[in-house]
Amino acid sequence: MDTIGARIKHLRKEAGLTLDALGDRVGVTKSSLSFVENDKNAPSLRTVKLIARELGASEQWILTGEGDPHPAGKNSELEAFIAARGCSDDTAQFLRTFFSMTPAQRAATIAFIREVVAPQPPADPPQDPEEG
Repeated sequence: MDTIGARIKHLRKEAGLTLDALGDRVGVTKSSLSFVENDKNAPSLRTVKLIARELGASEQWILTGEGDPHPAGKNSELEAFIAARGCSDDTAQFLRTFFSMTPAQRAATIAFIREVVAPQPPADPPQDPEEG
């Protein structure tokens, strides 16, 4: 993998993501990402940082091909957070899944959780049929 584009494409495919999915996560269009992967355009440093963060990769490896593409494992900041808080396996898996979602999926998940935990109004007491 001699080029930035080839390295980004490798990481994207390794993560099992489409151009659309990775583009959504980093805020670029499918066509822009395609141009980058095919070395027709150079990515901005901001885009490289976002791709590295989303794919748990080294910015240095993306830019130069030097070093380990995944030096500290995927999303080491999240893993450190999970370890520091002593999260249960279920909570850790939820957090990993949540942070692998697209922004739209995260927003829908948050809306669902708010709906589930929202205070419910008290139920009306049953009516006595004779009080009618």
